[in-house]
Amino acid sequence: MDYKDALTKKIYNLISGKWGVPEFEKEYYRYFLEQVPEGSLTLPQSTFYGLVQEKLDWTAESPNEQEKKDGWFNYPEYIEWLKINAQLFQENEEGWYKNHIRRFKN
Repeated sequence: MDYKDALTKKIYNLISGKWGVPEFEKEYYRYFLEQVPEGSLTLPQSTFYGLVQEKLDWTAESPNEQEKKDGWFNYPEYIEWLKINAQLFQENEEGWYKNHIRRFKN
Protein backbone atom coordinates (compact mmCIF):
# COMPACT_ATOMS: atom_id res chain seq x y z
CA MET A 1 0.00 0.00 0.00
CA ASP A 2 1.21 3.52 -0.76
CA TYR A 3 0.85 5.25 2.60
CA LYS A 4 2.26 8.51 1.29
CA ASP A 5 -0.47 8.60 -1.33
CA ALA A 6 -3.20 7.84 1.21
CA LEU A 7 -1.97 10.54 3.61
CA THR A 8 -1.65 13.08 0.81
CA LYS A 9 -5.21 12.37 -0.35
CA LYS A 10 -6.49 13.00 3.16
CA ILE A 11 -4.59 16.30 3.28
CA TYR A 12 -6.04 17.40 -0.04
CA ASN A 13 -9.54 16.53 1.15
CA LEU A 14 -9.04 19.16 3.84
CA ILE A 15 -7.34 21.88 1.84
CA SER A 16 -9.77 21.49 -1.06
CA GLY A 17 -12.69 22.10 1.30
CA LYS A 18 -14.16 18.60 0.92
CA TRP A 19 -13.55 18.02 4.65
CA GLY A 20 -13.47 20.34 7.63
CA VAL A 21 -10.80 20.09 10.32
CA PRO A 22 -12.86 17.78 12.62
CA GLU A 23 -13.42 15.25 9.83
CA PHE A 24 -9.78 15.52 8.72
CA GLU A 25 -8.62 14.92 12.28
CA LYS A 26 -10.88 11.87 12.55
CA GLU A 27 -9.63 10.43 9.23
CA TYR A 28 -5.95 11.42 9.38
CA TYR A 29 -4.86 11.25 13.01
CA ARG A 30 -5.58 7.61 13.78
CA TYR A 31 -4.63 6.48 10.29
CA PHE A 32 -1.20 8.03 10.62
CA LEU A 33 -0.61 6.70 14.13
CA GLU A 34 -2.17 3.24 13.79
CA GLN A 35 -2.13 2.21 10.13
CA VAL A 36 1.15 3.52 8.74
CA PRO A 37 3.87 0.98 9.61
CA GLU A 38 7.14 2.27 10.97
CA GLY A 39 9.71 2.40 8.20
CA SER A 40 7.16 2.67 5.39
CA LEU A 41 7.97 6.36 4.82
CA THR A 42 11.26 8.09 4.19
CA LEU A 43 12.63 10.34 6.94
CA PRO A 44 11.40 13.54 5.20
CA GLN A 45 7.97 11.94 4.63
CA SER A 46 7.70 10.70 8.19
CA THR A 47 8.70 14.13 9.48
CA PHE A 48 6.21 16.00 7.31
CA TYR A 49 3.23 13.70 7.86
CA GLY A 50 4.06 13.47 11.56
CA LEU A 51 4.15 17.26 11.83
CA VAL A 52 0.73 17.46 10.16
CA GLN A 53 -0.56 15.10 12.87
CA GLU A 54 1.26 16.90 15.69
CA LYS A 55 -0.05 20.33 14.65
CA LEU A 56 -3.58 18.94 15.05
CA ASP A 57 -2.81 18.63 18.77
CA TRP A 58 -2.29 22.41 18.77
CA THR A 59 -5.40 23.30 16.75
CA ALA A 60 -8.84 24.28 18.04
CA GLU A 61 -11.90 25.83 16.47
CA SER A 62 -11.50 28.91 18.62
CA PRO A 63 -8.41 28.88 20.85
CA ASN A 64 -8.54 31.19 23.86
CA GLU A 65 -5.99 33.98 24.39
CA GLN A 66 -3.63 31.81 26.42
CA GLU A 67 -3.73 29.04 23.83
CA LYS A 68 -2.98 31.60 21.09
CA LYS A 69 0.02 32.85 23.11
CA ASP A 70 1.15 29.23 23.41
CA GLY A 71 1.10 28.81 19.62
CA TRP A 72 -2.28 27.21 18.95
CA PHE A 73 -3.90 27.52 15.52
CA ASN A 74 -7.56 28.07 14.79
CA TYR A 75 -9.03 26.05 11.93
CA PRO A 76 -8.36 28.57 9.12
CA GLU A 77 -4.77 29.07 10.33
CA TYR A 78 -4.15 25.32 10.39
CA ILE A 79 -5.54 24.92 6.88
CA GLU A 80 -3.38 27.80 5.62
CA TRP A 81 -0.28 26.34 7.30
CA LEU A 82 -1.07 22.98 5.73
CA LYS A 83 -1.64 24.44 2.25
CA ILE A 84 1.73 26.18 2.30
CA ASN A 85 3.67 23.26 3.73
CA ALA A 86 1.97 20.61 1.59
CA GLN A 87 2.85 22.56 -1.54
CA LEU A 88 6.47 23.05 -0.46
CA PHE A 89 6.74 19.39 0.51
CA GLN A 90 5.24 18.13 -2.75
CA GLU A 91 7.58 20.33 -4.77
CA ASN A 92 10.73 19.21 -2.96
CA GLU A 93 10.60 16.72 -0.08
CA GLU A 94 14.31 16.92 0.70
CA GLY A 95 14.34 20.72 0.50
CA TRP A 96 11.32 20.98 2.81
CA TYR A 97 12.99 18.60 5.27
CA LYS A 98 16.30 20.48 5.26
CA ASN A 99 14.51 23.79 5.88
CA HIS A 100 12.49 22.22 8.70
CA ILE A 101 15.62 20.82 10.39
CA ARG A 102 17.52 24.08 9.89
CA ARG A 103 15.01 25.86 12.16
CA PHE A 104 16.15 23.74 15.08
CA LYS A 105 19.87 24.24 14.48
CA ASN A 106 19.81 28.03 14.81
